[in-house]
Amino acid sequence: MSSSLERTMTHVLLVVFSIVAVYPVVSILLLALSRGTDLVTGFTIPTDPTLDNFARAWTEGGLAQGLINSTIVTLIVVVVSVTLSVLAGYGLGAMRFPGSSVVFFVLITGLIIPYESLIIPLYQLFRGWGMTETLVALILPQIGLSVCLG
Repeated sequence: MSSSLERTMTHVLLVVFSIVAVYPVVSILLLALSRGTDLVTGFTIPTDPTLDNFARAWTEGGLAQGLINSTIVTLIVVVVSVTLSVLAGYGLGAMRFPGSSVVFFVLITGLIIPYESLIIPLYQLFRGWGMTETLVALILPQIGLSVCLG
């Protein structure tokens, strides 16, 4: 059983870490609620809050199209990744075929490659194919990096 001091210190640490985690979100929200003409520094509560910044972000920033694109990419990546993961997991777990251990080893080895090391080669590849600025160039690498064998 933990002592009262340990529980108190645990709660103090949790409160401190919660404040550290929530502070940037609250600060950005307060900044978004302030007017563009206000001088905002640090943690400032706006004197005359407005929602105009959100409306401008929606219209001028193309937020609606970004939301649609994100939804399309997410739905396709999730459905295809789950389907391929289930099929690959079953195929490698339940079936034995010539070269299955080699295929499994290659797939497991691919999991240790850092994603960051693939960005430039993928960009060069998609640029060569003329596919930059397309959803396909966003979806295919996400599927390839999301398929798991667990």
